[in-house]
Amino acid sequence: MTKYIFNQKTLQYEEIPKNHYKTLGLICIGTLGLILHSTSFNKPLNPETTIQQYVQPFSEELLRQEIKKLNLPFEEIIVAQSKLETGNYTSSIFKNSHNLFGQKQAMVRVNCQNGVNNNHATYNNWILSLYDYAFWYSTYASKIKNENEYLEYLGQVYAEDTNYIKRINKLLLKN
Repeated sequence: MTKYIFNQKTLQYEEIPKNHYKTLGLICIGTLGLILHSTSFNKPLNPETTIQQYVQPFSEELLRQEIKKLNLPFEEIIVAQSKLETGNYTSSIFKNSHNLFGQKQAMVRVNCQNGVNNNHATYNNWILSLYDYAFWYSTYASKIKNENEYLEYLGQVYAEDTNYIKRINKLLLKN
């Protein structure tokens, strides 16, 4: 599988040599390690301890805390997306692959995925799924200014379901 990265100088996607895949993964994991070290986990990083051991079990409250730490806008929409995409955190894609947002495999941006299951990206833990969403957001949606524009954008480029935005809005009304 060929992977690409966007070169901001040439404004083109360029093929990533296979020997760089590991480097990109280490950048993602390294960045996550620094963030974990400096945020809510309050444990010093130990090179012999895996990142998984630093990640707390999933809860919506922790998801909200991490969304705030990442300074992602539209928290309520993001939480509604996670509920919709995971069947209120019960789907096999979430339980087995830790995929909070139904994301497919990213081919042209930095990501935190470790594989694919049923055409969806897999992650080592739920935090990496959120970070991958943040990478997606920063790559494609960061210039969006308000919730209505964001919902419209999600309906155009993110969702496969034609009723996606109606379903998100229904979840937003429940909150």
